[in-house]
Amino acid sequence: MKYPFIARHRAVWSISELCRTLSVSRSGSYEWHARSPSAWALANERLTGRIRESFQASDRT
Repeated sequence: MKYPFIARHRAVWSISELCRTLSVSRSGSYEWHARSPSAWALANERLTGRIRESFQASDRT
C-alpha cells in the first residue's frame, strides 16, 4: 500500500520525502516501481475491465 501511494504522489513530493515519511527505503520504492505486475494484479485488471463493461452494458446500473 505504501509503494503505490508513493508512485501516485511522486509528482507532488519528492520520493525521498515520501519514503522517509512512510518509513520505507528509497531502493525498495525503486525496486517496486521496476517490478513486473504479478499474476494476481493482471487478473485483477482483467476482472476490473469486465466489471466496467458490464456496468456500461447495464446502462450504468
